[in-house]
Amino acid sequence: MTVPDDLDQKIQNVLMPIIDPDDAPIAVAVSGGGDSMALLLALHHYRQQSDITLKIIALTVDHKLRADAAIEAAQVGQWCKDLGIEHHVLEWQFDEMPTTAIQEKARDARYQLMGEFCVAHHINKLFVAHNLEDNAETFLMRLKRGAGLSGLSGIAATMQRDVNGRSVDIVRPFLTFERTDLRDYLSRHKQLWYDDVSNQNEKFERVQIRNFLAQNAPLNSDAVAQSAKRLARANEAVEFYLEDFWQSKIAFLPLGIAHVKLDDFAQLPEELKLRLLARLVWTIGGQDNPPRWQKIENLLQLILGAGRQFCLGHCLLVKKQNGLWFGYEDRDGQDAMWAGRFENPAPMKRLSAVPQFADPLLQMHDGLNTCPKVVLQSIAVVDDDDEDKIKNIELRLKIRR
Repeated sequence: MTVPDDLDQKIQNVLMPIIDPDDAPIAVAVSGGGDSMALLLALHHYRQQSDITLKIIALTVDHKLRADAAIEAAQVGQWCKDLGIEHHVLEWQFDEMPTTAIQEKARDARYQLMGEFCVAHHINKLFVAHNLEDNAETFLMRLKRGAGLSGLSGIAATMQRDVNGRSVDIVRPFLTFERTDLRDYLSRHKQLWYDDVSNQNEKFERVQIRNFLAQNAPLNSDAVAQSAKRLARANEAVEFYLEDFWQSKIAFLPLGIAHVKLDDFAQLPEELKLRLLARLVWTIGGQDNPPRWQKIENLLQLILGAGRQFCLGHCLLVKKQNGLWFGYEDRDGQDAMWAGRFENPAPMKRLSAVPQFADPLLQMHDGLNTCPKVVLQSIAVVDDDDEDKIKNIELRLKIRR
């Protein structure tokens, strides 16, 4: 592919609306590969051409999975030094090297390490260099697993990642650029990069999908990425109506309980019912990951049937009269079972699941008088003798999306 005369300008135009000097500093994930080095160089050029004092911090994760990883990280550090960019190497620490789902575990560790660095250094945005082919490959990998509209929407250009109760914006400005574009950009500016040998290893699913696309020319990455973009647009419309229902029809009551009228729930199309259940189960249960789609589909069938009480992902669901109640399923009776579910429990003495609090709470809080006692028996309550203090607590659930 020949480099378009305006490639540099196209890259700068993509960065312009997403970089605010007031957000400085920003972080960028840099492995040393062609994509991430192109992003690093593009941010450097943007800073130069915009004449702004944008602080860029490059982060390289050494997963300790390859013998050359430390050498490559050091070389990335030298390239960053040449550009006047601060560089840090973050090391993945593990007791035993993973032997299964290696790429997935390495990715999770990478984002966690970089997210923790961003939180510790008051960085709001982490730039990563996923490109058009990455988006197409992700689409096909999810299609292979039977993903729905949300999953087939491809890689999000921006998303928030929760890191120990704080959020970091993950920003992907290169989703419309092909790999060859980015490498030609580097060559034009005489910037070196590494080619990761693991990108040729067919034991990894992504490499298999990449080779499949290369061998099936009519099914090209650009067309697949275009489909993902259009599905993302449709998904955005569905999410708009889900958010409207969430704000107007879901009642969040004190101490981690949610309620929706069955009549309102019944009027939703099936897709919105499923998404609403997934979001509520994830929010109330407080698990690290959302429930699997198949389990949500099964849960909906149970709710529409004759059953009255259900559990999924540490979330307890109870049908009572015209209401569907959501509470925490306290399997272990653990203190601090609220951890990870609420925005800011720090000022509290401690929270517990205490069944004997159910009856007084029915009288103390508006909206709880019709709540099933089985839901109240595993709620978060303050271990304190001061009833007024308990009554006036305002715990805000972390809303999962």
